[in-house]
Amino acid sequence: MSIPHDLVHTEKCILNHGPRRVQLPTDVVSGKEIVLASSKTNKPLSEEETAESTRIVRGGTADLEELDEEISRVHNYLLDRMNERDRLQHYVKAHKVVLHPTRRLNHDLLHTIFMLTAEIDRESPDFTHSLDTHRAPWVLGQVCSRFVLSVR
Repeated sequence: MSIPHDLVHTEKCILNHGPRRVQLPTDVVSGKEIVLASSKTNKPLSEEETAESTRIVRGGTADLEELDEEISRVHNYLLDRMNERDRLQHYVKAHKVVLHPTRRLNHDLLHTIFMLTAEIDRESPDFTHSLDTHRAPWVLGQVCSRFVLSVR
């Protein structure tokens, strides 16, 4: 799912695509030259190296804070979208239940089906008596109130 165009390009923007204060080098070695050279010796940095490292630390810290805020906004946006999806899913599911085909079967047809089920059950070799609530038609009456009325 992509973030809607209107959220990226308006005052409601949840994404900050502005330039970063610190540009990460594409060449990994060059980005670590000062750090690697300095970490292997106690020699102090030159004024230029100190200024560059200070600029990277300050700018990088600010960029990290902005990224954290952006991640938080996107995270909250995704949580909202997932909640909306769940609510819609439950709403659609509830309407599917209402449209289930068994709701359109008339009482007489249900009654006939239940009686045929009871006859088939009676022909079973392990049939003991008609008051067994684990057999048709009683078990069918446990489905819903409409089926209870059809079993009677």
